[in-house]
Amino acid sequence: NVALFQHVPVKRIGGSENDRDANVANETRYRLSTHEEADDDGMETRFICRFSNGEKTLSVFNFDYDYHTYRKMYKSTFTEEGFDNHMIWSSQLLFKCPVPANLVEAVR
Repeated sequence: NVALFQHVPVKRIGGSENDRDANVANETRYRLSTHEEADDDGMETRFICRFSNGEKTLSVFNFDYDYHTYRKMYKSTFTEEGFDNHMIWSSQLLFKCPVPANLVEAVR
């Protein structure tokens, strides 16, 4: 559960031509990367948001949980000893899924 609060940098990669299923070969895939090589929208994300029309976007956190911990004057968000439950037990994991532009227009 604790790991869900941490963002990860990702980079989009295409499917491999060696895949047996043609649908898998055309599907966008993601890999963990460094911040330097991550996609602009994949710099600080955690989830792949999938929509009913098959489009995908990357989640966006409402705020940086590590900065929030810093503002509360804690030394770190998580500790090796595991004495960090008081910081996260009542915390909500908030994030947004950017809606693709064509779906926004369909709803209007």
